[in-house]
Amino acid sequence: MFNSTVASPAFDNTPTNAFGGYLQIVSDSVWGYGSNTAVRHNVKTGDLIPVAILAEVDRKIDDGLPGSGRLQFSTYAGLADAPTVSSCMTAASPAASWNIASGEGNCGAATLLY
Repeated sequence: MFNSTVASPAFDNTPTNAFGGYLQIVSDSVWGYGSNTAVRHNVKTGDLIPVAILAEVDRKIDDGLPGSGRLQFSTYAGLADAPTVSSCMTAASPAASWNIASGEGNCGAATLLY
């Protein structure tokens, strides 16, 4: 029998990152710098991650840019305190940088799966 109810993420049913944000495996268009129309399978890092940490991870495993490559900024649709493009990125463009100067502590990213 199909269960049509979806449990809300909670500590007892969803893994969290080191900062307490909920991880997610999803197929959506909530990644990158703007309003994507491309739906992709991706793994969300969870929110509450300091921008400086995401920038360093991106430099080490990808291209270092939050709007391009396989690791990209994500707003985490549906969260009341979702990270914003302006606090986590320097601009809403593929060439933007992670906004380390903001000191933002609530950012997140998505790793795009192929």
